[in-house]
Amino acid sequence: MLYRRKVLLALLEALGRQKTKTDLQKLLFLLSMKQDQPSYHFVPYRFGCYSFSLDADKRALTKHGLLKDCDMWALASRENYQRRLPQSRRLVPSNQTRARSIHRGVWQYPKSVGDVVQ
Repeated sequence: MLYRRKVLLALLEALGRQKTKTDLQKLLFLLSMKQDQPSYHFVPYRFGCYSFSLDADKRALTKHGLLKDCDMWALASRENYQRRLPQSRRLVPSNQTRARSIHRGVWQYPKSVGDVVQ
């Protein structure tokens, strides 16, 4: 599996296992802006940023049964996707409050995915 897809699944897991399409696009845009090597590339679009590769990943992950086939981004299983990332790059928030802070944009996004938990 591509590393960016592992990041996507781990981020969805950390954010409560589902997000709207627009929310996830914006969250991944902010995360990618702070990464040395962005997981996704974005272009300006109607409601802000848009990533064609993120959309393609949704179709591929849905086809493989990892995401539900619906309008939202929703994980199809209870699998722990954090474990698919290297230990130094896991996205596990310490509690639900921190996960909500990520969603509200209160939390400062890191330069790399590995800095998310620090």
